Amino acid sequence: MISGDDLLRKIHEIDPLNFRGIKRCINQLENEIPSITLDWDGNPKDLIRELKDILEKRLLEEIPTLGPNERSSVCSHTISRWLALCPLDFEVQ
Repeated sequence: MISGDDLLRKIHEIDPLNFRGIKRCINQLENEIPSITLDWDGNPKDLIRELKDILEKRLLEEIPTLGPNERSSVCSHTISRWLALCPLDFEVQ
């Protein structure tokens, strides 16, 4: 299995146009996360699943030629990086 960074690097080398589409989807969702999380009242796992679902849907719409395995890998890698770089702080109710 190709790691997330390797997959993105491979996509960038093979198809720079699709790479830009992927980065556009990721950046757009990153910009929306504060508003999505502000109103979130579910549990952390559901939020992470929701963010992954949103990103997968956008990638499918933006780059329909990206295969489901690659799309899932890009999404999983992206969410993992976000959590590693900026852990979500959930209030316990």
